[in-house]
Amino acid sequence: MRPHCFQKVSAMNLHITRKRNRHYYPNSMADSRGFTLVEMLTVVAIIGILATIALPAYENYLKKSRAKSATSDLVALGLNFENAYQRTLTYPTSTAASTSEVKTLMPGWAPSQEQFFGYSVSSSSTAYTLTAAGSGSLSGCTIKLTSDNTRTASGGPCDSFTVW
Repeated sequence: MRPHCFQKVSAMNLHITRKRNRHYYPNSMADSRGFTLVEMLTVVAIIGILATIALPAYENYLKKSRAKSATSDLVALGLNFENAYQRTLTYPTSTAASTSEVKTLMPGWAPSQEQFFGYSVSSSSTAYTLTAAGSGSLSGCTIKLTSDNTRTASGGPCDSFTVW
């Protein structure tokens, strides 16, 4: 006689075995149909906690990146002033208080952060000071670049970087 493990399993025996297992294990995976309310509420709570942590961090990241882009805009504007100095041996003399005035003064310059920063220029024939002042969520952030390459950043998200 064969040992029990080598006996042939017929389709009928398999069906009876499944029925018996369901009787002894009524909450088995074969009987489950979906998620319980507790499981769904747990998932919603976890997503809510992650969102409260992630959203402020993401907004802070955006502010810092916009401030860094404004520094790049000032460097590009400074290069335009240095280019004008190379051609005429004097800096363009102007006091431009708004971004549109600065763009008129230096037509080759196009700021990438115009919607978040206001740019201004104060220049004489021998020196200049370029300023980017934050607006909206970046208010209080002031970035400056001078003709002797002095770079400062202060206020708000601009406090997070000192070297640029």
